[in-house]
Amino acid sequence: MEKFRLHLFNLIKMSKAQPSIINICLGNVSADMDSVVGSMALSYYYFLKHNINYIPVINLRKSEL
Repeated sequence: MEKFRLHLFNLIKMSKAQPSIINICLGNVSADMDSVVGSMALSYYYFLKHNINYIPVINLRKSEL
């Protein structure tokens, strides 16, 4: 879990450093729990298996998270 957390923080840094090169993994617009987890897991899978960085995007306000 620690490797995953560090991966997410590195994605944030990367997206700020190179804003024109951003891949996203978007969950369902309902933002239910399986969409949130699925978006995060799929983005991490792409990184581990294909070495492609994707940023998981969740469709809700930070206060709702």
